[in-house]
Amino acid sequence: MANRSYTSNLFLNIEHVCAVRNIDRPFTFLRKHGFTHNTASQLVNNEVKEINLAYIEKLCLIFNCTPNDLFDYSPPKDAAQTNNNPLIAIVKTRKPVNFNELLRDMPLDQLKEIEEEIRKRKG
Repeated sequence: MANRSYTSNLFLNIEHVCAVRNIDRPFTFLRKHGFTHNTASQLVNNEVKEINLAYIEKLCLIFNCTPNDLFDYSPPKDAAQTNNNPLIAIVKTRKPVNFNELLRDMPLDQLKEIEEEIRKRKG
């Protein structure tokens, strides 16, 4: 029987993925992709306690990401073994880059180089 009093430090971080993807209205985005009002609200407001694997797959498909990109981990302060825990690999320590701001003042020749590099990487 599961211990219902366990508090998880692992959580979905839809806000982070939306920021990286420059999605400024996550709730609307999720609704447009078929999530119900209630589910979209829970996802955006980080109120998900349990999630169906089909939802994880759907989120990965619409965001073009892996499950590791969707999840975040907040290590407990008192855990001595935290540094050796593989969950540390999914901790989102950096604020997502706002590419619009980053590129806004770049010279056009540099933007062209970046565009060419992105096209090469996309295949």
